[in-house]
Amino acid sequence: MNPNDSSQRLAPRVLLAAMAAIFLYLVFRNSGLGPSVLGDEWSYSRDSRLLPFSQADIPSYFYFLIYRSTTMCGMDFADCARVLNAGFFVMAGPFMFLVARRCMHRGLAVWLTVAVLLSPFSAYTAFFMPEAMYFFLFWVLAWLVLVAAPRPTARTGLMTGCLLGAMCLVKLHAIFLLGGYGLYLLLLMTLTRGKWAWYASCQCMLVAFATFFVVRFGGGYLLAGRDGLHLLGGLYGSQFNHSFSHPAPEQLLHYGAHSAAGHIMALALLCAVPLACLSQLHRLPAIDDPSQESFRQRLLMFSVAILFTLVAVTVYFTANVPDGSPLEALQRLHMRYYSFAVPLLYLVGGAWSGKAQSYERRGSWRPLVAMLLVGGLYVCAWRHHLDGFVPNRIDSPELHGLLASHHFSNVMGALGLACLLFWLISRQLGSILYSLLFLPLFALGASFYVNSETVQRKNPDIYDTSARTARDLLPPSQRMGVVMFGDDIFKLVQANFQLDLPDTRNVVLKTGQSIEIADIPAGGRWALVVGQHAMHAPSVSAQNFGGYALYQLAVPLTIDFRDSRDTLAGAEGLSGVEEFGRWSNADQVVLHLVKPLPASVSLSLTAAAYGPNVGKPFIARLGEEQQTFTLADTAQTIQLQFHNPPGLDLLKISIPAATSPQSLGKSIDNRRLGMALSSIRIVAKP
Repeated sequence: MNPNDSSQRLAPRVLLAAMAAIFLYLVFRNSGLGPSVLGDEWSYSRDSRLLPFSQADIPSYFYFLIYRSTTMCGMDFADCARVLNAGFFVMAGPFMFLVARRCMHRGLAVWLTVAVLLSPFSAYTAFFMPEAMYFFLFWVLAWLVLVAAPRPTARTGLMTGCLLGAMCLVKLHAIFLLGGYGLYLLLLMTLTRGKWAWYASCQCMLVAFATFFVVRFGGGYLLAGRDGLHLLGGLYGSQFNHSFSHPAPEQLLHYGAHSAAGHIMALALLCAVPLACLSQLHRLPAIDDPSQESFRQRLLMFSVAILFTLVAVTVYFTANVPDGSPLEALQRLHMRYYSFAVPLLYLVGGAWSGKAQSYERRGSWRPLVAMLLVGGLYVCAWRHHLDGFVPNRIDSPELHGLLASHHFSNVMGALGLACLLFWLISRQLGSILYSLLFLPLFALGASFYVNSETVQRKNPDIYDTSARTARDLLPPSQRMGVVMFGDDIFKLVQANFQLDLPDTRNVVLKTGQSIEIADIPAGGRWALVVGQHAMHAPSVSAQNFGGYALYQLAVPLTIDFRDSRDTLAGAEGLSGVEEFGRWSNADQVVLHLVKPLPASVSLSLTAAAYGPNVGKPFIARLGEEQQTFTLADTAQTIQLQFHNPPGLDLLKISIPAATSPQSLGKSIDNRRLGMALSSIRIVAKP
């Protein structure tokens, strides 16, 4: 038996076994976790499962289609989503391996692939977000562009455009990958000898761009109708409009330079050897050269094009945030907008581990310059621990894990610098040390620190507990109209995810602030209150659980005089329905209510007086009690308080001077008008 044949069969088997083990590990690790990325997870969960696609704020319709299947899991939908995440994540492994084996030994390709699957990026499998599915599709793209169809042709452009269009229906950010692919083709045209490369690359680019938009808009229309034709969607559309109206370009440049410095130093810490390897970029002898050296050059071009584009977009977005939203800060490094592509650099770092032919000239100064530049950035970032930036496990889990422990970051810093020094002496030795030693140790160590924080969300806090309790107590037919009260907007959104109702509304209170009638949004039927907040709004029942309480609110009776069929059993002294409501046309208006009123009510009447009635006393009677009020000639809302006995269903309003426009010589209208009624809102008093 040929040893090479045995090795070729063994590598895929080892990879599949490792993928299965990692999948099971991720499923068990992620099981029972609460939400961490609060607003994002709630938005994706709601839009995937609870709303029609046409109402989604984010145009991730293909993602919604796949993850709508989690509704079959009932209240375990979040765990089912995480199982799908783990599946998509590990399925990227074979495609990464197929790319890696073209420029390194199969064993090392498996080693690097497993290291990536164990890296802190796996933290995204714990979130109800499209990152894992997007990661999988990106590595299908890398395999397609670099391995399956490396020659730029119209057919290649068609396949790439279709895939990118589908990715855009998973995550809008794929539109930037389209730009990165265009830059890759431009580099390929520039660095390949022969005129034919220009024609083929331009043709491929045009077809890819056209196909991308056909798939994006065609798929959007099929899944969401006309609303799916909005490229950016509601949320990103508003952000886009804000970004391009930045008032101070010099401030934008200042913020951008600060953010760019952070991202460059972060990449230097993680990928010092791969960044130095970029100095090995040179011209290709032919566009379809099958040699390993040519593949390494295409890998370099693709890595540069994709990461340069994505980092530039990330820097621009970050630079626009400080003036636009207090929730964002320049100290954050939003690496998750490109971290799915960072493993390209890991493969670049391992690409020089073999003895493939090199076109580097003896005495070339480029490696020394690359060593000095990258080494300087590396030492600066390492010694100062990226001072001025605050990586976290959501935005930049790789960097957060690397810097979580001072001791670990110092050990990895010294090891990374040693790999870089060895790379200057020998490309092969530096590449081997980086791939076999630095990357696995980084992946395992950084993941340990990130995972230790991730699993803390297995322990529910009071917001999780209150939402789950309300979800269990309320029968499905009564879950509409829940209003959540608390003193932390982020925790309230976290509770929305657990409560899992599409119409939940949040009200942020100050510490100890009481809840008044005016704090209850229209349509509120239940109030879930977290913290010590006295309830002054009327309620039918209350359940206090110590730290949080659930109130069934007294639902107000709202009489809309444009259509009062559901609230009035009958009415006397009213004219026909008009655009504003109804005119009174008698000396007294009598309203027969559908349901008897509770004892003691607050009545909010929105109306206007006609002509001689302006400023004169109207009288409202409920049982034996009456209240006097006046109205202006324009609609206004007045409040009336009644301490009536329960069971009354008749409301009377006396008009002071019912007068017809005809008698005043204003028109031929002979109706005896007194007041223009728009609405009446009746609320039980506590």
